[in-house]
Amino acid sequence: MPLEMEHPIDGNSVVLELTSGSCVTFQLGHAKAADDFTLFMRLLTATRRHQQRSQVAKAPQKDDDDDARSVISARSDISIQSAVVQKTMHTSPTKSVADDPKEVKKMYKMFVETMRRGRDFYVLKPDGSLNDVECALIHSQNEFRMRWDFQERILPISELVQVRTAKEAASMKLGVQVDSNCA
Repeated sequence: MPLEMEHPIDGNSVVLELTSGSCVTFQLGHAKAADDFTLFMRLLTATRRHQQRSQVAKAPQKDDDDDARSVISARSDISIQSAVVQKTMHTSPTKSVADDPKEVKKMYKMFVETMRRGRDFYVLKPDGSLNDVECALIHSQNEFRMRWDFQERILPISELVQVRTAKEAASMKLGVQVDSNCA
């Protein structure tokens, strides 16, 4: 659905589509940074979705084997994350930071750690200007917090429908709609 915005996005941008139908566009300054951010945000959303499905599927059971189950569950989560990394790498049109899934996992862990501490990004406003926004992952990486000018917006990761490169967004005629609550 075209959003008919006046300001085109460039190859240094990443568009987060939200379940509300709005988008948040980040200007990352360099195409490689945009590709890396896209890949890692896709990995984050895929991992969180998988964890949510796993939690729903698991029925709470209490018995003497709880410790054994938690060890098996931890091992399964690691294997599943490897599968998620490989699937995301192979289905993603972005240039990967590396062709090796182990390297991507290592870079993803660094991304998550950096985002837990917080990092500044530029968000494209409806008028085409850029707003300096501090972003961080909070609450066990289930929420993406954006702070600017004494304001704050929390985006649950579950509300991210898709993370798109500028090229994907442009081909879908998404434009750069920015929710007025954001910028």
